[in-house]
Amino acid sequence: MGNLEEQAGLARQAPSRETSTPVVLIVDDLAANLVALESVVRQLGYQVVLANSGSDALKRMLETEFACILMDLRMPGIDGLETAALIRKRERHKDIPLIFLSSGDPSLVELSQAYSLGAVDFVRRPVDSDILKSKIRTVANLYAERALARREKEDELRRGRDRLALLFDQLPLALWSVDENLKLTFCGGSLYGKGDIPTPELLIGKPMAELLPEKDGREHPTLAAHRRALEGQEVTYSEERSGRTYEGCLRPVRDGRGRVMGVLGAAVDITERRRAEEALRKGRAELERELADVQLLQRVGAELILEGNAQALFEGIMDAATRIMRSQYASIQMLSDRGNGKELRLLAFRGFSPEAARFWEYVRPGSGSTCGVALREGRRVIAPDVERCDFMVGTEDLDTCLRTGIRAVQTTPLISRGGAIVGMISTHWREPHEPSERDLRLFDILARQAADLIERRAAEEKLRTLNAELDDRVREQTRALRETVTELDSFAYTVAHDLRSPLRSIHNFGELLREEAAPKLGPVERGYLESIIRAGGRMDSLITDLLSYTRIHRQDVVLEKTDLEAVVSRVLEDLEAELSARNAEVTVSKPLPEVMGHGLLLTQALTNLISNAVKFVAPGTSPRVRISSQKERRRVRVWVEDNGIGIAPEHHPKLFQVFERIDPTEDYPGTGIGLAIVRRAAERMGGTVGVESAVGRGSRFWIDVPIAGPQVPASSPGPS
Repeated sequence: MGNLEEQAGLARQAPSRETSTPVVLIVDDLAANLVALESVVRQLGYQVVLANSGSDALKRMLETEFACILMDLRMPGIDGLETAALIRKRERHKDIPLIFLSSGDPSLVELSQAYSLGAVDFVRRPVDSDILKSKIRTVANLYAERALARREKEDELRRGRDRLALLFDQLPLALWSVDENLKLTFCGGSLYGKGDIPTPELLIGKPMAELLPEKDGREHPTLAAHRRALEGQEVTYSEERSGRTYEGCLRPVRDGRGRVMGVLGAAVDITERRRAEEALRKGRAELERELADVQLLQRVGAELILEGNAQALFEGIMDAATRIMRSQYASIQMLSDRGNGKELRLLAFRGFSPEAARFWEYVRPGSGSTCGVALREGRRVIAPDVERCDFMVGTEDLDTCLRTGIRAVQTTPLISRGGAIVGMISTHWREPHEPSERDLRLFDILARQAADLIERRAAEEKLRTLNAELDDRVREQTRALRETVTELDSFAYTVAHDLRSPLRSIHNFGELLREEAAPKLGPVERGYLESIIRAGGRMDSLITDLLSYTRIHRQDVVLEKTDLEAVVSRVLEDLEAELSARNAEVTVSKPLPEVMGHGLLLTQALTNLISNAVKFVAPGTSPRVRISSQKERRRVRVWVEDNGIGIAPEHHPKLFQVFERIDPTEDYPGTGIGLAIVRRAAERMGGTVGVESAVGRGSRFWIDVPIAGPQVPASSPGPS
C-alpha cells in the first residue's frame, strides 16, 4: 500500500514533533479500516498518521510523537503484538497509550501479552464510534498532559544544563566525564581552550590514552589515576602542564546496581594559589627571620646592660653579626693610639685562620682593606667581590682574603655618641655577595650597640688605669698613715705610762704633806696644796682612761657567746661603793639575753655608761638607773636610762668623741674619754652606740651588739 494517503483521498505530511494537537497513529493492513478509523479520530480534532503494517508503524514512530496508537491485533507479517513489543523497546515510547482492535475475541494468551506490553484497552469490530472516541479522548488527553509535563521538565532540564554549562564555562576549573572505556563523554569549564588545553569539541569522544601518551615508557600518571578511579577508588592528583599546576579529583560513577560505569573528574588551576602560598611562606619566613634577628639584637642590648665581661660581649656581637648578615666570618676592631698614630686593633673575630688574625691584628688607615678605606673616608665600604675590588688589587690584604677563603667583605664604622669613629665591625662571605638593605638596616643597630660597648670598654680601661693609680696612692698613703698612727699610738701609750709614775708620786707626796704639815700651813698654802692634789688626781684619771682607750684599740677581739646578765651583775658589784655613796637606785629588767660580745669590752662600756648615769644628776636628786634590752632581728640593743640633767640635742653628735665634755665645770668631774671608750668598745664588737636625751628629762644611752651565734672575730687591731 505504497500510496495509502492517496487512496484515502488525503495528501498530507507527517505532523511536526512540536505540535500541540494530539496525534494518533492508526495501524491496520486494510485500507477501508484505516479510512473509517481516521474519520472517527478526526472528529475529535486530532491529527492522524496512518500505517498499513507493523514495519510501516515502526518507521512512523521515528518521525512523530504520538498521543495514542490504534493497532489491529492480527496483521500479516509483523502482527500487532510483535509491533507493540518493538515499539516498547525504545525508552521514549514506553508510556504511549496502546489500544488494540480485533474482529473477534482475543485469546487469553493474546490478552496476557497485550496487557504485559502496556495495552490500555481492546475494541471489537464493528467499532462503536462514540465509545472509541471516548476511549481515545481519555487516553490521548492523559498522555498529552503527561507528554506536556515531560516536555516542560525536559525544557527545564535543558535550560538547567545550559545554565550549568554557562556556569562551568565561567568557573576556573575543568569538568569532564569518561565512560568505562576511558573515552571522554563530556567536557566543561573555563580552563578548556586555554594554554595547551584543547576545546571540548576537540576532546569529546576521544580515548584518554590518545590524549595522555606515555612518559618515558611508562603510563601517564593522570591516565593511571583514571584507571584507579574505574576500579572504584576516589583519587586526587596533581599535574604540571606548560609551567602551570593543576590539582584534580576523580570519582567513580555507578549505575543503579553499583557497577562503575565511568568516571567524573574535576581539576582546578592552582598555579596562582601555589605562587601566593609560596610568596606567603617566603614572607612568613622573612618575617620570622627578622623577628628572630630583632630578638637577637634585644638580647645583645640587654647583655650590654647586665653583662660585666666585655670580651664575652664582643664574642656575642660576633655571633649576632654572622647570623644577621648570613656570613661565615666577622670581626670587630677598636681605634686606639699605637706608635706614631691611630690604628684599628682586633678585639674579636669569627672564622679567621690564625694567619689572618695575626695579619689583621692591627690595621692602619693606609691599609688596602675595607677597614682602612672605611677609616680614611669615614663611611661604610662594601666589596661584593674582593677579586674585582680596585683598591684591593695587588695588596697583601687581597692575598690574605683569598688564602682565608674570603670573597666578599663589608665594613661599617662604629660611631660614638659624640660622632667620632671608635672602631669598625665587618662581615665576610666565602662567595661573592652584596648584603640587602634589610640586612644592613638591622646590622646598623648592632653596630650602634658595638660602638656603645667599645666606648664603655675604653672608659673602663681609662677608669681601671685611674683606679690603679689611685689604689697605689691610697696604699702608699695608708701605709704612711698606719706608720704614723702606730708611732703616735706607741708614743701616747709610752707617754701615758711614763707620766703615770711621777704623777702618782706628786699626788701621794701631796697627800702626805697634807697629813703631816697641814696644821703648820696657812689657808693660802693649804689651798695651793689641795689644788696640787686634785690636779694630780685628775691627771691620773685622765692617763688611766687614755691607757684604757689605747688598750681597746691595740688588742685582738674575738666575739663569743656572752651572758649579758652576768656582765651587768659584775659591773654593779664593782660600782657598789660609788652607787651607795650616791644613794643610787639601779633596776635591771630581766631576763637579759646572751649576746655575741667580748666580756672585758662589754664591762668597760657598761661601767662608763652606769657611772655617768649616777654622776650627772641635779643636786639633791637621788640617781635612778634602769638597764634593759631589746631584740631587733639578729641584734640586741642594751639600754641604760637615767633621771639625770639631760643633754641638749645639738651636743649629741660629739658626745662620743675623745676629750669632749658637755659640762666642763667642777660640779661633774670627768676626763671626756669615757663615752669614747664606750663607742670604741662597741665598734670592736661589731656594734654601734647612740643616745636619746633632752635637757632636764634624763638620758637613754644604748649599745647594739650581735645576738648570740657562732664564735667569730669582730675586728683586728688597727688605726682608729
